[in-house]
Amino acid sequence: MSCAVPSALTGATLSLSRSGERGSCLIIYTGGTIGMSRSTKDGLLRPSGVGSLQRMLASIPELQHPDVPSYDVLEWDKPLDSSDFSPLQWCTLAEQITHFYYDYDGFVILHGTDTMAYSQPMHTQQEGSRSTSLGAR
Repeated sequence: MSCAVPSALTGATLSLSRSGERGSCLIIYTGGTIGMSRSTKDGLLRPSGVGSLQRMLASIPELQHPDVPSYDVLEWDKPLDSSDFSPLQWCTLAEQITHFYYDYDGFVILHGTDTMAYSQPMHTQQEGSRSTSLGAR
């Protein structure tokens, strides 16, 4: 199931998959290799499209285990190459975390490797944050 996000979060699609009373996590995909697939035309990696990351995660049996927190996926409609990230995208990401902060027990941010140097300072800025996981691929 997908739903639109508030106007401050336009440009993203939220896929809901939560069930049960186990912990919950919001995975925010901004871009990066993990959400790409190889083009049949030229063999280059291209964004796979909205919903593809959700489908890929749903196909991993370990993520369905009762001890693993349930998760929802917020995919940016236009995934960015991490070298194209600017302060505007960091603000958007911070707004998304702020908007959903009390709805989830934790967050996983998926982005490309070029943004790794900026992820830790952003995490540190989330004063009093409960748990934010940062990752890249």
